Amino acid sequence: AALRLAMDMSGGFNVVAEAADGRQAVELAARHQPDLVVLDLIMPGGGGLEALPAIRSVAPDTGVVLLTAFDPTDVPDQAAAQTVGLLDKTADLDSLVDRLSRLATQR
Repeated sequence: AALRLAMDMSGGFNVVAEAADGRQAVELAARHQPDLVVLDLIMPGGGGLEALPAIRSVAPDTGVVLLTAFDPTDVPDQAAAQTVGLLDKTADLDSLVDRLSRLATQR
């Protein structure tokens, strides 16, 4: 919720949805076909690793950014290859929003 608020306040993003779990993230990606999805690695109802291939399937043009508190080198190579970036959720909100802006621009 804090990241969404920071993204909204930055003025650089139009947040179209927020999912409570992995299943809902897949449903919302299919419905909205967003430019970018920020997907938490660990979440209820199937984490980001489980939701990632499903999102890529239902929204193939959507870029996916994985958000994790773990060491990014611990993210499986197969998952990392399906993303446009990895974000450290322990970073301050301004840094996260700046990084998301750069990743969105690179797409």
